Amino acid sequence: MDTKNPGLFKFNVLMIYLLILVAGVWISYSVYQTGNSIQQVNQELTDRQLPSLNQISALKHWINEYERILYEFYATVEREDIYQKLKQAKQNIEFNVTGLEKFEQSKIDIEQLKKLFAQMEQHALNLDTVLPPEPYDWDSARDELVIISQLGRNTLPHLDNLTELIKIQIEDSKVQSSRQLNQMSIWVSVFSTMILLIAAQVGYSYRKSRLQSIERQRLALFVENNPNPVACFDFDGELVFENFAWRDNYVSQENLQIKREVLLLADRLENNGGEFTVAKIKDGVQSLELSLHKIDSLNQLMVFVQDITEREEAREELEFLAYHDVLTGLPNLKRLEIELAELIAKGNDNPIYLLSVGIKRLQLISTTHGHYVSDALIKGVVKRLQHCLKEISENFNVCGVYRFMGAKFEILLAEANDKEAFPQAIEALEKSIRAASQNAVNTTYGQFFLDVHIGCARFPEHGYSAGMLLKNSTAALGEAQKINYEGINHFDHELAYREQKWLQLENDLRQTNFDEDFFLTYQPKINLETKKLEGMEALVRWRHPQKGLVSPIEFISIAEENGMILSMGEWILDDALKQTRRWIEQTGEPLQVAVNVSPSQLLSANFVDLVISCINRHKLAANNLEIEITEEVMVEDTSLCNQVLSALREKGISIAIDDFGTGYSSLAYLNRFPLSKLKIDRSFVTNIHCNEGNYEIVRTIIALSKSMNLEVVAEGIEAQDELDVLNQLGCQQGQGYLFSKPLEAAEFEKIFIARQKVSSEQLTG
Repeated sequence: MDTKNPGLFKFNVLMIYLLILVAGVWISYSVYQTGNSIQQVNQELTDRQLPSLNQISALKHWINEYERILYEFYATVEREDIYQKLKQAKQNIEFNVTGLEKFEQSKIDIEQLKKLFAQMEQHALNLDTVLPPEPYDWDSARDELVIISQLGRNTLPHLDNLTELIKIQIEDSKVQSSRQLNQMSIWVSVFSTMILLIAAQVGYSYRKSRLQSIERQRLALFVENNPNPVACFDFDGELVFENFAWRDNYVSQENLQIKREVLLLADRLENNGGEFTVAKIKDGVQSLELSLHKIDSLNQLMVFVQDITEREEAREELEFLAYHDVLTGLPNLKRLEIELAELIAKGNDNPIYLLSVGIKRLQLISTTHGHYVSDALIKGVVKRLQHCLKEISENFNVCGVYRFMGAKFEILLAEANDKEAFPQAIEALEKSIRAASQNAVNTTYGQFFLDVHIGCARFPEHGYSAGMLLKNSTAALGEAQKINYEGINHFDHELAYREQKWLQLENDLRQTNFDEDFFLTYQPKINLETKKLEGMEALVRWRHPQKGLVSPIEFISIAEENGMILSMGEWILDDALKQTRRWIEQTGEPLQVAVNVSPSQLLSANFVDLVISCINRHKLAANNLEIEITEEVMVEDTSLCNQVLSALREKGISIAIDDFGTGYSSLAYLNRFPLSKLKIDRSFVTNIHCNEGNYEIVRTIIALSKSMNLEVVAEGIEAQDELDVLNQLGCQQGQGYLFSKPLEAAEFEKIFIARQKVSSEQLTG
């Protein structure tokens, strides 16, 4: 510029200024236009492209979060919080997918993303189905998680396609901006573009890396904070990783059992070609479940350990209860049936003896004393049975006692060392059990005598199945109890017929009407010195509509077995007292009626009240009634029996022991109980005049009775010679066919009451 010519200088300055001004205006305009263009580009980038990138990133995040929540769902029982998290994740995924729908060019990718997420939702529902509160299907749950993880990975290609599309759009914008900026400054444009691209790339890369780091940290914390021990081993069994729970529970390097089990499971996987296996081990008092996962990508084995001690203890307890009796701890009927079936399956060359052992009147003791007493008695019986078996067990591979039900047990003998072992064992058992039953069972509640009966069935003679053997041994036991057989009652095929007949008779008995089908007969009791009627014994009879007269020997045992003896006994007592009242009014004599009472009646609740109520109802004196009991009642329950008999005697009721000399009585019992009379059994009275043994027995009984101030009644007098001897011995009272057989009320009244009435009138006249 020439400074010597001021005008030119000014002109030049002006021109330069103008040039600069024009250039500035042009540049300003260009910058303005470029700025507007860049602003439009930036607006497009800000409004669509960058938010879309954020949505893609958020979509990846929420898909990963959705998968992580499902893994958390697998590992926890707090479901409600998990459901809320799943719902939130689902809403965010749907929101971001909807935001990407504006890219028309990527409609296929977006549709695929929707489809994949729908599949993830379906498998999430499947996971919820296989993990109810109880029981858990862990295998199916893990399969569902694997599928969900694969579906999550399948979304990545479609998200990458969307990212690439946005990048292309951003590149186009960059080119457009670059062309405009190159008009002003290529280097500014290039530099600005580079800065923009670098910033975007760094920001994107940093964000992506940060999200991945957070996700890895969450997954790592999930394993690290898992309450169950988790560890990773290499294929040589060396520990690679352990979480807090593992470190707290195991000294990893020293726990050789865990290490050995891991190597065994790894070998199993290697041989079977699988990727997952489970095993149970015992670690001291703990029961552990090891789940081993093979991770080929890491060349590692992931081990999950769960303490299943409580579960195993509960399973063992349930298994024990399923096959054992709770009270005694003995194997139960179900276990017996299983073992019998296994023994029978070995063939007919292996004999089996099954003995059914029953205790009579245990239900009566339970009713009168409560189930605690009966439970104690059952335990006492079990000890005795086990002691009896101990003596013969060395001769059998199978020798055990089982609780059948109630007061019934089963003894199983099989696989004997030699053929002679069975009869010897049966004989020994019969002797030992009979000897044991002679002694009272001692409990904390007192002493009790129990009648034990045994039925026996053999394989293969008496059945080819467990059910048949049990049925037949039970039938043999039932007959032994009915006939009061003291030995082992062996089953025979006629027994089944008798059992069927017994059941039919029981059914008929249940359908009877006492007033219509039953009646009483009366056998006179005569004063042997004066030959005067002093009383009568009431005896029940059953007139069956089809079978005619049924012997009391048949139906009384049935009534005692099924409990009808209580209602039958009440009817007998009432009818006998009603008839006695009528005869006393006719004769004016203080006649006494004797009524037989069974043990279950005597020891039943409110028996004394029932007797007194019946006496008062018929307006009789207490001494007009005599209760006859058998000797076995006195050893049934000595304490309760004494209480009941004492209460009856205090009221003035006479107590007589029937069939004296044939049962369990001892002098101690006679002295302990408040008795009035002894009735000498007919077996001792028969042929007393020519049988020295019977004579001595009767003489001793009469002398004993007199020393104890007890009256004596002789039963079964059928000959005058027998009567003469009894008179000589000083027997006060007698009954038998010599005087009369049992008669129905009308006939008894015609023969004896009419005669007594005439005698009374003659005396008063």
